[in-house]
Amino acid sequence: MSLRSSTTNFRTAMLMTEARVAKNRASLHIPLEPSGCSQKPGFSPRRSPLSPQPTLTAYEETA
Repeated sequence: MSLRSSTTNFRTAMLMTEARVAKNRASLHIPLEPSGCSQKPGFSPRRSPLSPQPTLTAYEETA
């Protein structure tokens, strides 16, 4: 019984890790796709909340 529950927990952790990696990968690809940015009017990857470095962007704007 304990072996089965640990296997289920391992599979759940692997699925959550894969989903997190896929989400991070998708958020990293958003500023690199000009076609996706051109589809949304007024969308700039530098000021997007999904950009990978929001603190760096804010620091560059204030500096």
